[in-house]
Amino acid sequence: MKFLVIVMCVLATEAAGAQDGSDKCTYVEEKVNLDSGSDYESDWIAFGRGVYWVWKATQEDCIKFCQETDACKFWVYRSKEYRKMGGTLANKCSLRRRYGEKVKTTMALNSGARNICKAPTVPPTVTGTCIYRDQEYKWNVGGSYIAETPLKCYEYCHKESTKKSSTSHPTAWIFVSSRGKKGGKVGKGGKGKDGKVKNAGIYKNCYCQRHAGNEARKAVTGGRKTVGGDIEAAEKSDCKSNIGALPKTLK
Repeated sequence: MKFLVIVMCVLATEAAGAQDGSDKCTYVEEKVNLDSGSDYESDWIAFGRGVYWVWKATQEDCIKFCQETDACKFWVYRSKEYRKMGGTLANKCSLRRRYGEKVKTTMALNSGARNICKAPTVPPTVTGTCIYRDQEYKWNVGGSYIAETPLKCYEYCHKESTKKSSTSHPTAWIFVSSRGKKGGKVGKGGKGKDGKVKNAGIYKNCYCQRHAGNEARKAVTGGRKTVGGDIEAAEKSDCKSNIGALPKTLK
């Protein structure tokens, strides 16, 4: 009977972890704070009386600190840029048991769950349909679109897919932020005062694609750096938030 009780407690603990989402592999959320309002004393982990922020040199150190602290489920980190933006407590890390809501901020403050995916901001080439690196389908539909971020690219192709007047109905989106060494200028690219070409070969382009059934993707060519995904997949679980966490420039 004692053994059964222990097993039931373990299962209950695992279930609780699954519900709060801290057991999932997630990506770093840039400029997103985890707010608890007046419940911060129970949600935040204290390191002495009234001490909720500790110094950590890097964000990676903060993540590691959370992983080494049993009660930690989430973390928040203020980088050195935080002070330049008028804030205090730069290079500081806060650990959380839970939080009330996510709040977007303009400050140099990032957050995430205990279990961070191996690539903090850009997932590697994957076989899934939510996000894939440097891969594309065979057919492009419609023209290209200048998008500032991968999320804007997804939103553009998603909007195109829902238009009743559309004859293409795209099923995937592809964001390109590098055109390779030869490249070309886009937008405001051009020569600076020194006569040298600025931003040559770097651009932020978006195009929509359409594929059928289990059509396989192929590797992109020409030295381009891309990230993309299936439109339908972005409407499920936390896929869209992961797209929103992708950087503007791919490496």
